[in-house]
Amino acid sequence: MRAYFRAYDEKVELEDHHGSDPNSVVAYLTVAGSGTARFKGAGTRDQSYDEGKAVSIEVCTSDSSTKVCHKQSGGRT
Repeated sequence: MRAYFRAYDEKVELEDHHGSDPNSVVAYLTVAGSGTARFKGAGTRDQSYDEGKAVSIEVCTSDSSTKVCHKQSGGRT
């Protein structure tokens, strides 16, 4: 599973190669001043944020109580 936020074209991309259901991946994108957006299922989504804001993204295997997650921060819009 992978989650990307590409600031140059403001897209969130989710990939899921964990298990048999590519729609189980869940990601949480937090942008300073805008809050947290939740995305479920593999694919690409267009987003729009003000420039220069701090960004973090967390990707999880699912939204179940047994999920495994990874969080990355330090990015900018």
